[in-house]
Amino acid sequence: MQRAIEHELDLKSLFPLSATSSATFHIADFGCSIGPTTFMSVQNIIEAVNHNNNQASTTKLPLEFQVSFNDQTNNDFNTLFRSLPAHRHDNYFAAGVPGSFYGRLFPTSSLHLGSISSSLHWISRVPGELTAAGRRDSIQCTGLDEDVARAYSGQFTRDMEAFFDARAEELVSGGLLAISALCLPAGAVLAQTGLGMIFDLLGACLVDLAELGLISEEKLKSFYLPMYYPQAEELEASITKKRCFSIRKLVKMAPPSPEKSQKLIQTSASQIRAVSEAIIKQHFKTITPDSVDLIFERLKEKLAENMHAITSPTTLHHLEVFILAKRL
Repeated sequence: MQRAIEHELDLKSLFPLSATSSATFHIADFGCSIGPTTFMSVQNIIEAVNHNNNQASTTKLPLEFQVSFNDQTNNDFNTLFRSLPAHRHDNYFAAGVPGSFYGRLFPTSSLHLGSISSSLHWISRVPGELTAAGRRDSIQCTGLDEDVARAYSGQFTRDMEAFFDARAEELVSGGLLAISALCLPAGAVLAQTGLGMIFDLLGACLVDLAELGLISEEKLKSFYLPMYYPQAEELEASITKKRCFSIRKLVKMAPPSPEKSQKLIQTSASQIRAVSEAIIKQHFKTITPDSVDLIFERLKEKLAENMHAITSPTTLHHLEVFILAKRL
């Protein structure tokens, strides 16, 4: 990301009249959560912009950084701001912007650089036709049921159109959008990946609780996770569809294959709980705290039983895709 920004950012065109006066460079991190990764990402961006500024052949700009941290209204912004880097420079100003990134969040042509990391697989809603139809084969889009896959893909396409329409309005001409996304390998479906296997185990835990009478079987029939992992080509097509952005860099990175260990089991269970607990509580409104704990205790047990298959060399794993797009 740093190298791509250093290469593609043209501060002179963004601030043609600010050689002597202060120039405010506005950064937005979409889907920031509560830190600390959002602070690392923003720091990488600031360092890249400063490097670009220091390398300028003309007068160095007196830059100030306005950093906007965005997430849903139920995000714990108090924890986020208590965790702000204590020793950040005095030209770094932070603000919180609550709301869905699938809509407008900033005034027209007010952003110079936006970033979003590991968030675009969260779609704005579960497709309505799925909740109306009732339970299929899984709580997620495994890719094995064509009707379910079509519904999820359609929602993803609509959400991406809304996301890039909003960012096209907010970014200045020449502004950059840095995207880090989790995608499927070409030709693969989620059920073939370790991540898909783990979420299916979560679904099995919910079935266990329904059989114990701790959650409603009827409510379980309409429970789906609002996430869709695209292939990189789907994401690329969403960016270029309306010709508002030019893709300047696209890199596909395969994460290292995980090794079976007790730490991996605990880490996987904790990560799944972090992203799914609130969704489960919202759907199963009467679920007790003890029942929630039981779900994730069962998940650790099932992970231990299935970790050999999850970490098998024949199991596919998601790709991390980095894209830098420039606003035309």
